Amino acid sequence: METKMILCDSNIVFRYQRNHILITNELDKIGFENLAISTVTVCEMYFGMLLKEKR
Repeated sequence: METKMILCDSNIVFRYQRNHILITNELDKIGFENLAISTVTVCEMYFGMLLKEKR
């Protein structure tokens, strides 16, 4: 059986972190074992945290 991964963009990750109910429900249905994020998304997250620290 082939397992398909879903690549989540940064907007999806950020909405999940902010407990956006539709995003949270959909990602829970998909299952975290079927989700992935790119290195670009990871970098965007780190950059966002860095900017927030500097405020």
